[in-house]
Amino acid sequence: LASTDTVSGGDGVDVLTLSDASTVVDSDFTGITSVANIDGTGGANTITLGSLADATGITSIQGAASAVDTVTVGAGFDNALSVNLNAGDDNINASASTAAITIVAGATQITAADTLKGGSGTGDIIQLTAEEGSTAIFGASFTGFETIGVTAATTQQLKIVMGDGMSAGDTITLTAAV
Repeated sequence: LASTDTVSGGDGVDVLTLSDASTVVDSDFTGITSVANIDGTGGANTITLGSLADATGITSIQGAASAVDTVTVGAGFDNALSVNLNAGDDNINASASTAAITIVAGATQITAADTLKGGSGTGDIIQLTAEEGSTAIFGASFTGFETIGVTAATTQQLKIVMGDGMSAGDTITLTAAV
């Protein structure tokens, strides 16, 4: 993918598929229109979103199955964004953006080795799927999220361990209603 490529999505939800590990910077979205989703399941990806990705219409990213994904959401990006994580020490940094960020993951896919930074606005959510006896461990690089939501198909037990990322006076809401 390069800034000289032209991709025009049509009606409905269009997907940009990265078939191999890729580095995508905001200028690569120069010639892309009407694409909502990035499928990065082909390998480890480094993706930077800014005003050009925002204008393209990007609203979701599907991470690689077992590789490290790095997503940086810049100040020029203000679309609500959902990032679906899998295994791997992922780095999602939206601290420069006011966009509402939702990270979706299985509880065991969140570890202290992940860097998860929500945006500077409100409405940032970590949406976990509980599995029997699972533990989500949030490390020192967990900041900027207002809500942790939990879903499960049946009655499940989930343990959440918070690291040093929260400061005195910070509040986070834990809910099964998200």
